Amino acid sequence: MLEKYLERIRLSSGRVNVPGIQLVKSAPKGAVLRCYRTIECDNEGRRLVAAVNRVLLSTKLELEDLSGRYGDSAQIGQLHFEIWFPEGEIVVREEAQAQ
Repeated sequence: MLEKYLERIRLSSGRVNVPGIQLVKSAPKGAVLRCYRTIECDNEGRRLVAAVNRVLLSTKLELEDLSGRYGDSAQIGQLHFEIWFPEGEIVVREEAQAQ
């Protein structure tokens, strides 16, 4: 449900692409949107956090700026963002569930 909602979001760079969802062993303590380039964190990252927070009921997403560590990395593509959730259920508003 959240994946479909994310794919409908239009940012100035275009639509959001959700290549997949992974379950990892080490979850963060809170929900975060990780961004890797300063300008992307400041612009698209803030817009994406606001859009997702409009539909989340169980937690609120915070922006986690990792540009200081990864900003010059050639391994991370442009406009690469990751959403990480802590353990537990993710509850979204009905508009995120509508197709």
